[in-house]
Amino acid sequence: MRKFLILIAALLMFGSTQAQDETVVVTIDETPTESYWAGFSVGYPGLSVHAGLNDFLGNDVDGRLSLGYGYGGANGFAVEGDALFGLPIDVEGAPIALYAGVGPTIVIGDDFVLGINAFGGAEYRLSDLDFSAGGIFLEIGPSFVLTQNFYVDFIGRLGFNYHF
Repeated sequence: MRKFLILIAALLMFGSTQAQDETVVVTIDETPTESYWAGFSVGYPGLSVHAGLNDFLGNDVDGRLSLGYGYGGANGFAVEGDALFGLPIDVEGAPIALYAGVGPTIVIGDDFVLGINAFGGAEYRLSDLDFSAGGIFLEIGPSFVLTQNFYVDFIGRLGFNYHF
């Protein structure tokens, strides 16, 4: 039995050395296949952390969920869900993505506030700094507050995303 096990081990080692001689090179497309991201933002009307998923609502429509604290307009715990649409605008090869977004927001704290945000944004990917997974973004747009007395406010935030 011992000779049989030595024969099997020798055949396996011989076969593995033969397999190393037949190396196959596979070229993989270098385009990032990121499917989700996470980050944080500060600005008006609050600060938040968020997570997003590419193509969550269909082709080229991403989804993002944000949790945070609202300190402008209404103070309290804030939840926001956004649909993000990429804009096909050429930025001359710069690592900048332009997008528009819309979604509901709820703030529970001093008062209960329900609103709808609509905004435009730009994200600068840090590929020039050899950190292509990171990006800095800026968003600005109107916020339509539907509870209490209806009014129009604005949002403006600066943040960071890490793409996985």
